[in-house]
Amino acid sequence: MIFFDSPRGAGLPYQRKRGGHTLSKARFLGAQMAAYLENGHWLDLAARANGHATRLAQGLRKIPGVRMPWPCEANEVFAILPRAIDAALRAGGAIYYPWNFRDFGSDYEPPVQDEVFARLVTSFATKPSDVDHMLAIAATGGT
Repeated sequence: MIFFDSPRGAGLPYQRKRGGHTLSKARFLGAQMAAYLENGHWLDLAARANGHATRLAQGLRKIPGVRMPWPCEANEVFAILPRAIDAALRAGGAIYYPWNFRDFGSDYEPPVQDEVFARLVTSFATKPSDVDHMLAIAATGGT
């Protein structure tokens, strides 16, 4: 790193060490990566996350007012939600961020004022009950 203001870089060695970015700490990262790759564990985790996203997308697709501009192909679900459903999900504890869009292309109708474009991401740690809970809130959130 290059600092043009030397005092700003004074704490860098400490921050680097605390963040584990020293050669002596690399063995911990190596052990984690070896376990992650062993026996295709990373594929199992990815399949679990992708399965949760697929189930979430299928459930959202059935809810009136929810639009899905793109198919779910990984662990991300892009959904255009009515503001009432967005508010209900947030009140129910869902944490996600509105997604910016630049060009939907001619195949998709962009969100209107009463809608929120959301990117919902699942992980290997997502529980089926989390998906069920979110779908239940979304199903009743618009009423």
